Amino acid sequence: MEQGQLNWIANFIWGIADDVLRDLYVRGKYRDVILPMTVLRRLDAVLEPTKQAVLDMKASLDQAKIIHQDQALRQAAGQAFYNTSKFTLRDLKARASQQQLKADFEAYLDGFSPNVQDILENFEFRNLLYDGACGTGGMLTVAEDTLQQLAAQHGKQVATHLYGQEINAETYAICKADLLLKGEGDAADNIVGDTFLALEETEQSKIFPNAAFGYWKVTVERPLRLIGVDPNHVYSPKEIKALKETSARADDAPPVIKKVHKKGTDADPLRGLFATTIDGKPAVVEYEPDPDLRDTEQIPLLEDGGIEAFLRREVLPHAPDAWYVPDSLRTGYEISFTRYFYKPQPLRTLEEIRADILALEKETEGLLDEIIGGISR
Repeated sequence: MEQGQLNWIANFIWGIADDVLRDLYVRGKYRDVILPMTVLRRLDAVLEPTKQAVLDMKASLDQAKIIHQDQALRQAAGQAFYNTSKFTLRDLKARASQQQLKADFEAYLDGFSPNVQDILENFEFRNLLYDGACGTGGMLTVAEDTLQQLAAQHGKQVATHLYGQEINAETYAICKADLLLKGEGDAADNIVGDTFLALEETEQSKIFPNAAFGYWKVTVERPLRLIGVDPNHVYSPKEIKALKETSARADDAPPVIKKVHKKGTDADPLRGLFATTIDGKPAVVEYEPDPDLRDTEQIPLLEDGGIEAFLRREVLPHAPDAWYVPDSLRTGYEISFTRYFYKPQPLRTLEEIRADILALEKETEGLLDEIIGGISR
């Protein structure tokens, strides 16, 4: 698209927001509503052609009492995501009662697949609802009218390019924060909007896959080691409590065994399953973790080799008895503008530093003599 078209799209979107959201939001807050609602409408539009196929598949799976339905529903939708609610955004626009609109909109949001639920949580859709059913009909109108009118006036390609590319490509663009310093109000909106819609890498804009901003957060444990522990004994919770109260920790003490697994269990040290011997017989055991040594690690989603490769490289060389707790695994996202846009200033050369030192010495030459001489007098 030409730059003129991109400018028209940005102005068109904010114009609709001005007409629909005036008196509901401060103008500077429009973006908090229109951007998430336009994303939602884009998802809705992509799913419209296969909506009935998804509902039919959902009914069949429920009737057959199949629990794991995700893959089948994705296939029915023809996308990497789906919505199993009976509603579309077009349906919700017709609600006369604000209370009914809120209830149906919540059901619509709940119908999205788990991967879309993450997006909804990040955009805080449900908070928009709880702020008051804050104009929900108006928000739906914004999202609906934006894409429909764009498609009508400039063809489907414009609507597709509203976010630069197809939604399932999972690519985000981020703009340098100081763009907002170059304008206020509409000017700032246009600067950011134009940069975003252009979807080009520049000094102020960079493009990354979604996963580049994500990380796994895991809990890393190390065994409790107490002086006087019997390495052949499996300690009960009551015994472990008593040990903690009476025994001192020591790095070279035996680890406290809290569980022995059945014969045939494979050892997996990184997940806390350690091979050892008890009374001369091989066994796979779990150790009691030491809460004082507990730590957490944030591991990039794009880490080559995943969680285990990171732990082997960054943790085990320093703590070979460490393991991570799979149940503690959490996924998060963060965008650090400093990381992506910071440009370190070049260090001064040794010659420049030497020249500064010599100049400083020259400026202070004789100063010490004057001070000492003043004191002696």
